[in-house]
Amino acid sequence: MKNRYYALDVMRSVAIIGVLVIHVTATVLPDAAERTWTEGIVLFLNQAFRFAVPAFLFLSGLGLSLSDNSKLGYFAFLNKRLSKILLLYVLWSIVYHAVSYQSFVPLTFLKELVTGGAYYHLYYMPLIILFYLLYPVLYRIGSTMLGLLGALVLSAASQLIATYAGIPLFGNLLNPLNWLVYFVLGIWFAEDFSKKLAIIRNYKPFILPLYFAALFGLFLETYLTKGIIGVGIATTSIRPSVILYSCLFFMMLLGAWPEGRQPATFTLRLSKLSYGIYLSHAAVLSAISAVYRELGMPQGTVVFLVVAFVSVVCLSVLLSLLSYVSIHRTKTWMNKSVSQSLQ
Repeated sequence: MKNRYYALDVMRSVAIIGVLVIHVTATVLPDAAERTWTEGIVLFLNQAFRFAVPAFLFLSGLGLSLSDNSKLGYFAFLNKRLSKILLLYVLWSIVYHAVSYQSFVPLTFLKELVTGGAYYHLYYMPLIILFYLLYPVLYRIGSTMLGLLGALVLSAASQLIATYAGIPLFGNLLNPLNWLVYFVLGIWFAEDFSKKLAIIRNYKPFILPLYFAALFGLFLETYLTKGIIGVGIATTSIRPSVILYSCLFFMMLLGAWPEGRQPATFTLRLSKLSYGIYLSHAAVLSAISAVYRELGMPQGTVVFLVVAFVSVVCLSVLLSLLSYVSIHRTKTWMNKSVSQSLQ
């Protein structure tokens, strides 16, 4: 990547905050009294950050395509990408598995590793690994407008079937069709990226009101349908309305961030640590929730929302830092040991 686009760092940091907001509000929502200000605030925040996982997929497709991978063979490319994510994924899967089963069950763990089933948020890992494996094919698809439109149709159709037909296969978070459009959109954006950024900036005055209109529509859709199709389906990210909302968010942020402007150090650090935060935050949130239950304190309140969010952010950042430092030192020690054994 010749130029560094700081807007992508900002988007990544906002996306990881969004993931935390979604999961914290999802913990509050079941206990929040219906038709109260608390429920309204929690529901709004839950929907306002629904661009989070789509943003990570968009950034993955965009980042891969902006990077110069043309000189790498397929297996060298996979090794480069997977070596950055697999070790932490395996380590945190072991943690979640051990906590859930109070022991280590090898066959069950292997199944969880393949499906992301060790904990509720880990479905993203086999999903992104699948997109890495299919990247050469997806790159061809995303290189054309026709391919992008095809991906949009497939994702929207799959999500509509999941929402209104209630077929479990389509509603499964592991169904790649539900997420395909975001990854392919990132690939499509990478072609003449600077030119597309310039076009977006020209239309910035129109994009912002459209974004807020989509946000209002998303919240209204959720509020009106949660009593009909259930809160789980009404709030999920697997909806065509989320596709529209997420795409407008991407364009709004890319258009709003000044070219070449470096964000705050904290934002850059948050972007860099986002993967570790994603893996660790659910453990922190579960621990906080367990403490509240043990003390008999209500979780359906704004107080819990604030306390849980601040705690999850701080402790997840700390755990992410510790994870990266531990892995770096382990790799350094292993490389040193191998070098000494060869001497």
